Amino acid sequence: MATRSAGPVKRIVVAVDSTLRSLTALDMAAALAAEFQAHLETLFIEDADLLQLAELPFATELDRTSGELRRVDPAHIASALQAQARRVQQALKTASAPHRIRSSLRVVRGHYIREATMQTGVDVLFMSTSTRLAMTRRSRASAPRVAANVRSALPVHVFCDATAPAVRALVLAAELAAWLKADLVVLRPAMEETEVQGLVERAHEAVGADRSVRFETVADAHEAIGAQVRTMGCSVLVMPRPALDTPPQEALGFAAAIDCPLVLVT
Repeated sequence: MATRSAGPVKRIVVAVDSTLRSLTALDMAAALAAEFQAHLETLFIEDADLLQLAELPFATELDRTSGELRRVDPAHIASALQAQARRVQQALKTASAPHRIRSSLRVVRGHYIREATMQTGVDVLFMSTSTRLAMTRRSRASAPRVAANVRSALPVHVFCDATAPAVRALVLAAELAAWLKADLVVLRPAMEETEVQGLVERAHEAVGADRSVRFETVADAHEAIGAQVRTMGCSVLVMPRPALDTPPQEALGFAAAIDCPLVLVT
């Protein structure tokens, strides 16, 4: 990736829940952190509802070996979460090693979307509730070679209006598209002609001459953005963080509906 002006990017966070789905975005986040010499933090969010459920006297689970119901053991749940945290730590180490970046793991307890979006001092936030891989996963030994040759089958999408965070989102989306060797699709709301022209110029400047960029007009609403992304197919959706300033349940529904990693840019 070639550095382009996105302003300072100091802290990149990948929010991971117990499904570990966001780990598919760690390689991409690590490459972005290396490009901007940013600190990469993995935020492992333990499911508060799961832990509360385990404390209930009537909570049961199906034993896979015997096929019998048994009482949920809170200690077993806690141990499983600790094991997942160790997996996240190892994945972070593997993703960070080729880039020699500063990285850390932090463990919190709560609800995924709420805990992820309430983090402060974050420049770029990666989230995912999707089972789709954002890119081909790379082994530690082959990472540099494969990164230079893999091409994503799906484009990177970015929702961009005329706000400052949206312009930063556009630049960072172009960086991710270059790293994935994917095309860039700019989703924009209805704008004045002068704003459209300015956006087109910024997009082509960010992408460069060697990569395709396409523009699509969408309503400034989550349903419209989600529908466009699902229809066209998407490797990752980049949005300015204020665009997801909604109640946690609505934000969770949107993140699940787009079926690809979501990146929020401050």
